[in-house]
Amino acid sequence: MKNIKKTVLLTIFLLVVPFVVSSFHSTACAEHKLTIASGIIGGGWYSSMAGIFEIVHANVPDVKARMVPGGGMTNQPRVGTHEVDMAWGITPFVAAALKGMAPFPQAFKDLRCIMKPNDVFALQAIFLADSPVNSFDEIFEKKYPLKLAVVPEGISDAYAFRKLLEFYKIDIKTIKKWGGKIMRAGYPDQIELMKDKHVEAVFENTYIPANPVMQIQPFRKLKFISFEKKHTSFFKELGFVEYQIPANSYENQPNPIFTFASGSVMIVNAKVPDEVVYNITKVLVEKANEIKKIPTLQNWDPKKGIQDLPAPLHPGAEKYLKEAGLL
Repeated sequence: MKNIKKTVLLTIFLLVVPFVVSSFHSTACAEHKLTIASGIIGGGWYSSMAGIFEIVHANVPDVKARMVPGGGMTNQPRVGTHEVDMAWGITPFVAAALKGMAPFPQAFKDLRCIMKPNDVFALQAIFLADSPVNSFDEIFEKKYPLKLAVVPEGISDAYAFRKLLEFYKIDIKTIKKWGGKIMRAGYPDQIELMKDKHVEAVFENTYIPANPVMQIQPFRKLKFISFEKKHTSFFKELGFVEYQIPANSYENQPNPIFTFASGSVMIVNAKVPDEVVYNITKVLVEKANEIKKIPTLQNWDPKKGIQDLPAPLHPGAEKYLKEAGLL
């Protein structure tokens, strides 16, 4: 009788334990598909996020990422409403979106952070060298028929350009009345427009050096227009900070360029499972040296990247960072 009981108990044990172990394995390593918004195709955000998730997938194969184009003004609401799971955000705009401050119409309280890449996004006004324009004031005081390319609305470049026009109390319609034209174009198209002289300038909010500029320079001689101190308080209210683009960042740029800058941060919706964000954060920290090899992410430093975040940490990120001794 005792032998029969032992046999029954052993049989139950052998049936139950594999089920429990299998269930745990499935929960911890279940395939999870993420939709991730980066930047416009051809821009630094798009390539950097794709590079990061190649490394993530190599180390956490069950995390599958679907990359979609995004923008510095649209990514915050898209993550906040969980239209996408993760994205790059611009630090001052993440803070504004979380609280429902301008330029956002409502608060997106489900915004969470993972870490910052410690990058710099600088406003850059790049002109053909033979353009008569040498300052922003000249454009607006002389009612100059400016021919410029900028990305579509919803991207931070377009937002900053629109605000620059507001500083001078005009809009795109005004420039058209002066005989100018503002062409909406992504970075690859901006390159071709400048090379073919369909426009004399582009306005960008991107890394230094800007990849589109580097691709234009072999074909066209360029010059760079600085902002002025009188613009400072206006752009600071929008969340930008003063910045100097170092001399010789580009060809034919012997002097620093005074401008305004911001930085980016990896944002995620609060409802993305903790274990998924935990595993991603683990890769971001432990594979930092690999991530630094991605163009535009040379300053990747997890210790610095979790300081002064514009929204709360995601609980999954917080859990790993505490275990790693970074919090």
